[in-house]
Amino acid sequence: MIHGYPNHTLVYWKNEQSGQLEIAVLKFFQKPQNFNHLHADLLRDYLKHWTSFRGHYFPKEEDRQNLLKQLDKAQSIKDFSQIIEQLLKVGIDPF
Repeated sequence: MIHGYPNHTLVYWKNEQSGQLEIAVLKFFQKPQNFNHLHADLLRDYLKHWTSFRGHYFPKEEDRQNLLKQLDKAQSIKDFSQIIEQLLKVGIDPF
C-alpha cells in the first residue's frame, strides 16, 4: 500500500507522503546506475497500486493479473520498463 493512503485511492508518485517513492522514481528515470532493491520495492508497490486500481480498464482481467504476477518478480530497470510499457498499452500512465 502507498504510504498514508487507503487502497481505494489512486495516488500519483509525487503526492505520496513519505517522500521515498519520489526518490525511487527519480533514480529509475534519471540515475538507473543507483537504482537498488529498496527503490525496486517502492516502485513495485507503486505500480501494483496503479495496476490493481479497479478504475483502470483492462481488456481482460487476466491481463491485469498477469501484470501483477510480473510485478511480484520485477527487480531490474528492464523488468519495470517492460511492465510500464504494457501499462501504457492499455492506457495507464502512472508517471
